[in-house]
Amino acid sequence: MTLVDAPQEASGPFRHNLFHGATSAGGAGGSILSWFALDTAFGASNFYDPATGDLEAHFDLFATSSLTSPIGTAQVLSSTVDGSVLGDAVESGVLVGTLSWEIDLSSTGSGPLHDHLVASFGDEADDIWNLDTDFADVFYVTSSGGRTANRWADPHLTLWAAGAPNGLSFTGSSKTGGSGGLGGFGSTAALGVDLVLTVPEPDSAPLLALGLGGLWLAGRRRRAPASA
Repeated sequence: MTLVDAPQEASGPFRHNLFHGATSAGGAGGSILSWFALDTAFGASNFYDPATGDLEAHFDLFATSSLTSPIGTAQVLSSTVDGSVLGDAVESGVLVGTLSWEIDLSSTGSGPLHDHLVASFGDEADDIWNLDTDFADVFYVTSSGGRTANRWADPHLTLWAAGAPNGLSFTGSSKTGGSGGLGGFGSTAALGVDLVLTVPEPDSAPLLALGLGGLWLAGRRRRAPASA
């Protein structure tokens, strides 16, 4: 299903869509480093399949929530955002997926996000970072817009994840292995991402038109005179 929007929420307990520092349990907290806007020029390449967990999205990055000061671009890929898993609080702390990012700041080469990535993940000569952020089956506080973290609730996919230079670890079973406490997740996290994507509901208009067309043809056949 093609993604159509990354709705902004610039106030409240969970502002999104954005990158931020991660300074408290679960990879939350920290200062805001940049804001997202979905780059719709990529069309159907921006998609989410809740049945398979496949996700691809392309963003323009901005210095403020007004989305008027571009600083670069970001692309995210995942094959683990399984809609059948998201929303099932099976075990607190279970790692259920990873978002793989390419963050390109080569157009500016400066700013809070750039400086944070250099300090946390190391300098990149081309100012392009490839890194992972993980999300656990943990429901954080619901946002002001009524969206709960790490859940697929048609038509919104909501993910709040965190990353660290050497990866993150979680308590309990994990799709990608690892051990440790959720507190360790918080203390080792270097970058957080609050991401909400809108997937449109199926458009019923074409199906309705097709159905009405079928009824019209059926009526014509009933009225047609029998052949000799």
